[in-house]
Order: sequence, then structure tokens, then C-alpha cells
Amino acid sequence: GDKPVFQCELCPTTCGRKTDLRIHVQKLHTSDKPLKCKRCGKTFPDRYSYKLHSKTHEGEKCYKCDLCPYASISARHLESHMLIHTDQKPYQCDHCYQSFRQKQLLKRHCNLYHNPSYVPPPPQEKTHQCPECERAFRHKGNLIRHMAVHDPESSLQEKQQALKMGRQKKIQIIDGQRVEVMT
Repeated sequence: GDKPVFQCELCPTTCGRKTDLRIHVQKLHTSDKPLKCKRCGKTFPDRYSYKLHSKTHEGEKCYKCDLCPYASISARHLESHMLIHTDQKPYQCDHCYQSFRQKQLLKRHCNLYHNPSYVPPPPQEKTHQCPECERAFRHKGNLIRHMAVHDPESSLQEKQQALKMGRQKKIQIIDGQRVEVMT
């Protein structure tokens, strides 16, 4: 016949055995201490309500920089971003004097300048078009920063940063030599 179904009183979960329901309640609805959301500081009595709450943050950039308009969905990304404001560059190249804010930038540098067998991947398409001018960008974040140039509310520092961003160095290989070209 029909197997008994045990319904959780705290959420829509159903279990085939009473033991499984007890384990479910223990794991999801019982907590020694309240769980605190790292993003907004709210506390929750159990993992179930915490998980439900966490979904409200999905895709939301709630880690905001106090010094500029930057925002991220990750605390680690914000931490990395903050190095821009302190001018710290903790990642030192073992081959030369250069240092970098991010590990991936150090890795890129080492490949481009110190790895003769490195073949750079083809550049991504510039799909993010500025609605105000002809500029296009590979990354949405760069377009957003660039928009400060057109915004009358932007600070001088934001405008300078946006303009500086438009003149980044690009590495090209000409006659087998790596050459820095201002773009």
C-alpha cells in the first residue's frame, strides 16, 4: 500500500520515515546559536530561515566601497578592490621589481614578461557599448566606470579614473618582441 508521509511542520519538506524527519528538523531547524547573515547582519534561529534569507541576496551587490561607487556580491572582491585606495600591491614578482594588487595580475605579468613560451588568449569582443559615445568595453564594470566621464555628478577623481582607464597599456608582439602600446 501507500507509504506513510511525515510532513515537517516548519517547512514544505516531507519524509518517508519518522527518523528522517527528525534528522531533517535537527539539521535545518535546530541551532545552538543564531546564524548571522554576513551580508546584512540579520540573525536567524535556524539554517532553514537563514537559507531562505540568503536567496534574497542572490545577485545583489551588497558589499559597497565607502570611498567610491564600487560594489560587489563578494566580500573578498571588495577586499581586493580596497587595495586601489590604499595603493598597496602585496603580490611581488619574483623575477623583477614589479608588484600587483591582485594575484591574477601578477600571474598575467609573469606570463607576458617572463614566460617566453606563453601565447596570450585571443581578446574578448568588446560587447558593452557606451550609450553616450563610441567607446565599447569587454567588461561591464569598465563601461560603468567609464560612464563617470559623461556624468555631471561625478567627482573629478572619478572622471580622471575613467579617462585613465581608457588609456591602458596593451601588450603586442611585433617581430617577436613584446611591446607596450598605449590604447
